[in-house]
Amino acid sequence: MFKKTLLIGLMLVIAIGASAISQKKTSKATAKAGGGAPSTLIHFITVKWKDDATDAQKQTAFDEAKAMVGKVPGLHRVWAKMIKLQTQTADGKAYDAIIAMEFTDAAALEAYTKHPASQKWYAAYNPIRQESRTHDVSN
Repeated sequence: MFKKTLLIGLMLVIAIGASAISQKKTSKATAKAGGGAPSTLIHFITVKWKDDATDAQKQTAFDEAKAMVGKVPGLHRVWAKMIKLQTQTADGKAYDAIIAMEFTDAAALEAYTKHPASQKWYAAYNPIRQESRTHDVSN
């Protein structure tokens, strides 16, 4: 009986130790893979299009925004498919679109405003934009 209890106890200690080692490895792997709070900066742009902006012009603006990825240093991703937007213009009209851009940091966001690829995007975006607001967030 004593040997059986000792054997079960020993097996339990080994199982707990193996579990703890596994959890520690998982935590390290998660940290290496970027787990936890991201350090990037997200730049949100809420947009109210001009009344005469065409669907083709809007699509070109979205396409030019997405085309900056890989060209503008520090710009990782661009999202332009609106799911939900609860914001209004100064005169109480609903905004039409939102664009989100993920940057490495605030310096990359600042540099993007002067990059030739962003100038191409502005050329498509600014003429059809009635009003916009930007929101930047990071950890």
